[in-house]
Amino acid sequence: MSVLPGIASIAAMALYAALFLHAESQAQVLGLVALAVVGVPVLARIGWIARTAVSLEAHPLAARSASVAALAVIIRAVPRPALHHADARLGPAI
Repeated sequence: MSVLPGIASIAAMALYAALFLHAESQAQVLGLVALAVVGVPVLARIGWIARTAVSLEAHPLAARSASVAALAVIIRAVPRPALHHADARLGPAI
């Protein structure tokens, strides 16, 4: 079995998570939830989820490596609060 289905699925899940973290409105969140509600059963029906499972079992090192890389991407995608000008006046913490 090829490693491609497993890596592609991990990448897609990381992209989904990053998009979810950046969703700024209820409509965007609802759209992403709807995508998952419709998409997962469709992917199961066409056999993609089963192929992904076989791929990840056949290539455990690649699966772990891709998962760590995906986690790094997700952590990088987490929005950080902006520093306000009032906070900047305080100077560095001692």
